[in-house]
Amino acid sequence: MKGLPRVAIVGRPNVGKSTLFNRMARRRAALVHDEPGVTRDPLEAEVEWAGRRFVVVDTGGYDPRGEAPVAVQVVGKVHEAIARADVLVLVVDAQQGLTGLDAEAAEQARRAGRRVLVAANKVDDPARSDLAAEFYRLGLGDPVALSAEHGRGVGDLLDAIVARLPEGVEPPPDQGLEPVRVAVIGRPNVGKSSLINRLLGYERLITSPEAGTTRDVVDSRCRHEGRDFVLLDTAGIRRRSRVLAGTGGDLERVSVSKALASLKRAHVALLLIDAMEGFTDQDRRLVRQVEQVGCGLVLVVNKWDLVEKQTGTLERYEKGVRSAYPLLEWVPMVFASAATGQRVRQALTAAGYVYEQAGMRVPTATLNASLQAAAALRQPPSHKGRRLKILYGTQVAIRPPQIVLFVNDPDLVHFSYQRFLERHLRAQFGFAGSPMRLIVRAREGWDRRGAPAGPAAPPRPTRPQGGITMAESPGRSRWTVAVIGAGSWGTALAMHLADRGTAPLLWARRPERAGEIARLRENTPYLPGITLSPLIHVTSDLEEALEPPILLLALPAQTVRAWAERARGWIRPEHVVVHGSKGLEVGTLLRVSQVLRQVLPDHPEGRILTLSGPNHAEEVVRGVPSTSVLAGGDPDVQARVQQLLMDRRLRVYTSDDLVGVELGGALKNVIALGCGISDGLGYGDNTRAALITRGLAEIRRLGAQMGAHPFTFSGLSGLGDLVATATSLHSRNLRAGRAIGAGRRPSEVLREGPMVVEGAPTAHAAVRLGEQRGVELPIATAVHRVLSEEITPREAVDSLMGRDPRGELEALDLAGPKDDL
Repeated sequence: MKGLPRVAIVGRPNVGKSTLFNRMARRRAALVHDEPGVTRDPLEAEVEWAGRRFVVVDTGGYDPRGEAPVAVQVVGKVHEAIARADVLVLVVDAQQGLTGLDAEAAEQARRAGRRVLVAANKVDDPARSDLAAEFYRLGLGDPVALSAEHGRGVGDLLDAIVARLPEGVEPPPDQGLEPVRVAVIGRPNVGKSSLINRLLGYERLITSPEAGTTRDVVDSRCRHEGRDFVLLDTAGIRRRSRVLAGTGGDLERVSVSKALASLKRAHVALLLIDAMEGFTDQDRRLVRQVEQVGCGLVLVVNKWDLVEKQTGTLERYEKGVRSAYPLLEWVPMVFASAATGQRVRQALTAAGYVYEQAGMRVPTATLNASLQAAAALRQPPSHKGRRLKILYGTQVAIRPPQIVLFVNDPDLVHFSYQRFLERHLRAQFGFAGSPMRLIVRAREGWDRRGAPAGPAAPPRPTRPQGGITMAESPGRSRWTVAVIGAGSWGTALAMHLADRGTAPLLWARRPERAGEIARLRENTPYLPGITLSPLIHVTSDLEEALEPPILLLALPAQTVRAWAERARGWIRPEHVVVHGSKGLEVGTLLRVSQVLRQVLPDHPEGRILTLSGPNHAEEVVRGVPSTSVLAGGDPDVQARVQQLLMDRRLRVYTSDDLVGVELGGALKNVIALGCGISDGLGYGDNTRAALITRGLAEIRRLGAQMGAHPFTFSGLSGLGDLVATATSLHSRNLRAGRAIGAGRRPSEVLREGPMVVEGAPTAHAAVRLGEQRGVELPIATAVHRVLSEEITPREAVDSLMGRDPRGELEALDLAGPKDDL
């Protein structure tokens, strides 16, 4: 973020600055609470809008006469943020009206000589935009009426900010090494903020003798020994029982929750303990939390300058701490003093070392040689005449290191022998400070007695990569299937395959995204809280992703052409390409299978299929019983893919109606947008039922003209998918429609969030396709005109309800010419 323009959000307490900051950052970066003065330390986030990048800064409430112990420091930080900003956004509460503190904050902004915008927040009802007029009295120009909570008007504010940013060449996005993210955690008042200030070399964070000064997670950047670090300051974490029974109430619970959540973002945790109090039960609980999350750990014994020392004091102290928890035997310890600066830089050196250790990969041959040596040192356990056999092992992941051991019978692996193996591997390879995951699997083809099942033993494993070991087979890929696209549906498909025992590749377009998913073993923006199976190998290398013979495409429809053009040099005739994209290409009006055939003209037509149906990723990934339909392709290819995907959690049907299945999956998104708009307007079940029913009639009319079978639209890819998408809050199209119906600008809504609202471009394409085919699509046309901001949602309803009378089945053509493509 260095070198980017800075925009500071300022204002008195409790006017919604943090809510606005989160809305602009498009994530819940700042803690939001009804209690005034929650924000203390400034928070920063990089924002991109209309082609411009800038840093937005959230500040504490401006109240020079505040009674809180840290009020003076909070005001000082506000002044610092104002002095460093290029543009100031003064947030006021339109419902409460102009106050004396608003006027004081405005005067401070005016004196700074910066460009100032007034954001009149909490105008939740568009009809009350006149509430902003009072703030003309501040003399800072036209106030922008908005609702940060609902997002209304935020796009207008961002447009105004971009118009006031200084001209100049922005630095390119950082393409260097990923910074090491270090979460600084510990009990209250152990010196976390003081340690970070000492590492940064200036008073970045507010400190106080009072416990609980830090409430939010605050990121700070620094550089040490040629490496970039991001330090995450966190709230003090007390025992859960004390938090629930304490006087901090809900605010402390939220602060502690955010502090623990920061471990999922971090590569390494610095756990601070108070040297005077020693290693407590709560410190032990925090070590366990770090171990469960899987990030690295460095133990920092702070306030070491206060300890009375004799010969051997440090050694005895260290021995006592390490004996308190098994992981601590391998964790670097730093004895430091944030107050004096003694050895504080060693904490970052240790964090960098742990980061490198957690990212180390052990070659499979070396790993198996070590496992053989371990078995020679200590014979594997046996039970009732059966002895454990470790057939082979392979490292499947890093940060934390995960090693899968394939054995004859997992039940024979006693926890004590597993602990011995971990100690042996750590002694051989290190992995200092990092939790180690040893995953025991039964090798396919071996029975529970530890003997080969069948006439011959399994082939010798060879060439492991990314955690998957395949048997030798001439010309065979190391993986059976690759999922192309690491969004919610792609991730859910990969998890479904892994749960069935198939090891998939998961391809993400951006290397940094692939690296984050591989490190966290979680796709946080799309499926937060879902831990990826160790069998899933994440990659951004397209050539590697195209090694398997079966490709499952989980890409937005508008990106399929670009991907296929990039991939066609590696796609082989034997590849089976199954796409799950639900949309029509805007420029050509082609279905996705047509796009693929156009880009890959020599690829066998019988090896291009589509997978569709009512499949919310959030439910499939949890194993909720679901159904899909597979269309297109030769019958033997269909059967092969059906067998790959189908189990008791996902039932897969087949169809020979590729046109109908693709159209149903694409057009239902348009109708779901219409249902969302209806909900946002406050209409009820009657309206939604009418839109679903008449929308299905539109889909069937267009499908019949394009050669689809009319019964297809009564099936999973038609009625089934339409009902799921038009009624469930899992549906991004329904959510977007509701926001538009509630009064937000469509252009603003469609830009939000990581997920693509497929119904928006498809509405445009469907209207043009209907015009070409001579098919009336009144609902799709109305949705398209709303999205294009030609008419308002209420005008769209009037246009639909005011159409000429006709019979229900009129114009429902059930037969038409076959699609020539």
